[in-house]
Amino acid sequence: MRSEAEPYGLSTLSPAQLEKVEEDVTLLFRMMLVYSIAEHYKAGWCEKVLFALEQPQDPREYRSNQDVQRHGYMNIWRMAAWKSFAAKYGFRHTSFEQGTYGHVKPKPTTAAHNIRWFG
Repeated sequence: MRSEAEPYGLSTLSPAQLEKVEEDVTLLFRMMLVYSIAEHYKAGWCEKVLFALEQPQDPREYRSNQDVQRHGYMNIWRMAAWKSFAAKYGFRHTSFEQGTYGHVKPKPTTAAHNIRWFG
């Protein structure tokens, strides 16, 4: 539903598909905004505002290059807006496979965070 050239939704999407992509992107940007505000206005006694975001792992990290090119997989972790935000706040990415932890299917997942003891 996205591509490198159209990370916020393919121009060929149906209205229903576009609505889903826009809801997902809106949720991401809201989370980024809430964190930015919380970090900017945190109380003097607050050392750090914690952040964690879970999304599917970037297919480029576990699929073949040919498969990624053929299907055009896109992921929020490669979006310019996310990269800039993560760099500004020093977030790390920790990837894991949810099937190892009891999920019924293999589910490659990444958590972006600023939690020292996580990952």
